[in-house]
Amino acid sequence: MATAASADVVRHPIPNSTFPIAQAVTVTGNTTTVYVSGQVPPVVSKDADPSSPQAYGDTKTQTVGVLNRIKGILEGQGLGMGDVVKMQ
Repeated sequence: MATAASADVVRHPIPNSTFPIAQAVTVTGNTTTVYVSGQVPPVVSKDADPSSPQAYGDTKTQTVGVLNRIKGILEGQGLGMGDVVKMQ
């Protein structure tokens, strides 16, 4: 019977935040995998009500904002978008 490899888990908190969910988690065992938490688009219109859709722009603007956030998190781990194997 095979045994599971021991894995080290490192949780990477959101910078300058006390929010209890990590922005990424690194799991190292036989290989290293980085899991990035779900991201939301940044506010792009400071003049709009932050609870309104207008504050976040159209679908393209929101998508670019989220992808840039993911890119920044990956770069903080020494990775890039070319290292991504799955998005959902």
